[in-house]
Amino acid sequence: MILDRLPKISVVVPTRNRPKELAELLRTILNQDYLPLEVIIVDDSPKNSAKNVVGLYSLNFKSVGCNLKYVLGNDAGLPAARNLGVQVAKGEVILFLDDDTLLPDKNVL
Repeated sequence: MILDRLPKISVVVPTRNRPKELAELLRTILNQDYLPLEVIIVDDSPKNSAKNVVGLYSLNFKSVGCNLKYVLGNDAGLPAARNLGVQVAKGEVILFLDDDTLLPDKNVL
């Protein structure tokens, strides 16, 4: 079967002070026909604004077999947040998405 041969994808999403946009992105990821192995949210916000969003969506992701991970960033900027996400990732392929990205088509992943 083709799905057995598809690579396991880790999606890394650095975020900073954009909880609404992050929630919209997570909704569009859940609507994909092929779900990633994991979605890693690296929160570079001074007030950890993404933590609540991850908490709200973690059960939804778990119910479809996708791990939603929260990683606290160190406020060192986008490249450092991406590198932190890569260190945590377990997938064969890493996809970087910005927190304001939307996946309108169900076949993006």
